[in-house]
Amino acid sequence: MRRILFAFAILAVSFLTFSACDGIEIPGDDKTPETVIPVGELKLDLNSLELEPGQSQQLTAKVLPENATDKTVSWSSSSEAVATVKDGLVSAVAAGEAVITAKAGEKEAVCKVIVKNPAPKMEAVDLGLSVKWAKFNLGSQRLGDYGDYFAWGDPEPYYEEGSAYKETNAVWKPGKEAGYEYTCYKWFVEGKFTATKYNDDDESPYYDHKTVLEPEDDAAHVILGGSWRMPTYEEWVELLTNCTYEFMTTDDASAWDWRGSNPIKGIKLTSKKAGYTDKWIFLPGAGQRSNTDIEGFKPAGGVGGTYLSSTLGSNQSLSVWKFGFGIAYKTNELSPELIKTVRYWGHSVRAVTE
Repeated sequence: MRRILFAFAILAVSFLTFSACDGIEIPGDDKTPETVIPVGELKLDLNSLELEPGQSQQLTAKVLPENATDKTVSWSSSSEAVATVKDGLVSAVAAGEAVITAKAGEKEAVCKVIVKNPAPKMEAVDLGLSVKWAKFNLGSQRLGDYGDYFAWGDPEPYYEEGSAYKETNAVWKPGKEAGYEYTCYKWFVEGKFTATKYNDDDESPYYDHKTVLEPEDDAAHVILGGSWRMPTYEEWVELLTNCTYEFMTTDDASAWDWRGSNPIKGIKLTSKKAGYTDKWIFLPGAGQRSNTDIEGFKPAGGVGGTYLSSTLGSNQSLSVWKFGFGIAYKTNELSPELIKTVRYWGHSVRAVTE
C-alpha cells in the first residue's frame, strides 16, 4: 500500500513540473506590472483668439511625450455665456472674455478668448479725393444722428451707451465721472499738465516725436476696423479745398436734437472734382463736450460742429488740429476752418478709408 501511495506522489510532482514548464500559469505566480508613462507637457496651437458671436475656431492640443499612457484631453470654459468648447471647438456666444482650459493628466494649457461684436458697417463716399469719406459720423448709422464724442487718442466715449447727448443724468464710465477734462484723459500724468504719448516737446521726459495717431489709439480704426481711420490735417485741407459747402438740414423727422429743435442742422460738402460733382457728405453740427457739459458752439445763436483730425497741434503737445464750423442762427452763414483744440475735449469723428 505504501508503494502505491508513493508512486501516486511521484506522478503528481511530475505533472506539476511539466505544466509549469509548458507555460501554464500557476496560481500565486507574480507578474511584472505594466509601466505607466505620465503626461509631461500639454500644448495648444493657439494661446489667444478673437471671435465674433456665432463664429467658431478649432483648437488643437498636443500631448507629450508621444507615448504617454493616457493622452485623453478634457476641455472647459471659464464662461460659457461668452464662449463654449467641445472637443477643442470654441464657439463664440456673446461679447466678453473667457479662458478655455485643456487638461491631460496633471498638465493644463489655456487659450484666452475675446469675443467682440462685429464692427459696424460704414458706407464710404468717393469724392474723387485721395481718400474716401464715411457717410456718417462715428457712432451713427444715419444722417439725422450726431454720433458719439471722442477725446483725441482715446477710442472710447467717456459715457455709457445712451448718454451721448445728456447734460444731466448722464452715466459716466468708472474713472470718467468728471467728463471730458484733463484728469480723465488717458495720456496725461496725474498732477502734471503734460502728455505721456504723442509728445513733441523735446524738453519733456515723455518726448517721443509722434505727431499722428497710431492705429490702436485711433477711434475710427478701433471701432470700424479695416483701413478706416481718422483724417489727417492735410486730408481735411484737401476736403475743404476741393468741395463747395452750404448750410443743410436733414429731412429725418425722427432726428433728435439735444438743443430741442428738429431737424438736424449741419454743413453739406459737395465735390468739385470732375466726374464726382454729384457726390457729397453731410457733417451735422453736434457741438462738443467739455467736462460734463455739451457746448453748442453757437456763433450768433446758431449751431456748430467740431471734427477731429489725427494730427497733433503744438503748444507743448497739448493741442490737436480739428475742423470746426459755425452756422449763424439768422443768416445760415457758414464759417468753416481748421483750428486747434485741447486733446481731452469730446468731439465728433468722421472717418476716412483708402
